[in-house]
Amino acid sequence: MKTGGNTAFPRQAPKAPQWNLLLALLLIPVPAIAFLALDEPVARMTGQWPDLLTTLSAQTTDAVMLVPIMSALALFSGIALTLQSTRIAMKGFYAAASVLLASGIVHAIKPLVGRARPTVFEEHGLFGRKAFDGTFDYVSFPSGHAAHAGALFAALAFCFPRYRWLFAALALWFAATRLILGVHYPSDVVVGLLAGLGSAVLLARLAARYGRIFRL
Repeated sequence: MKTGGNTAFPRQAPKAPQWNLLLALLLIPVPAIAFLALDEPVARMTGQWPDLLTTLSAQTTDAVMLVPIMSALALFSGIALTLQSTRIAMKGFYAAASVLLASGIVHAIKPLVGRARPTVFEEHGLFGRKAFDGTFDYVSFPSGHAAHAGALFAALAFCFPRYRWLFAALALWFAATRLILGVHYPSDVVVGLLAGLGSAVLLARLAARYGRIFRL
């Protein structure tokens, strides 16, 4: 179906994710529920997680920082272009754009909110904040790692739907590492994941409208 622009790969292209208003409305209360029901218990779990989980979290969590993700996607797209697979390379560019958009959103919000991390929970509790402080202890909300993971693995799930459950599990794992390490609250990672997911959906729909990567 032609939707404007160059309909590049109409038969092989995966379908763009649909906007689902009902699902979006259902997701709106989730951060509030996490804040009210989970933030304090999880904060009090800091340092009490099993050693294996803590070690695995420490060893894997930074894989979803911006530089490792961009480096991996650049390599992915570069290899695809070398093999003359423009279709695959474009998927790498799309995933990178999704992560960059999500990262920009959450890192613009972080200093404005200035939420205190669980690292200073005993001092500030759930409501501590220092807007525009910018130091590590006061940029808890939303989680940048969770936003990157949400955008990356949502984009990959949309591009390679056969493996969507694996990508979903990876996104949840990387978000969970921030809780296990005691540097974010559940509500921080929920909003981060949603920001990442929203970024991937938005760009997928935009790409499909111009006949790139996805089809409507």
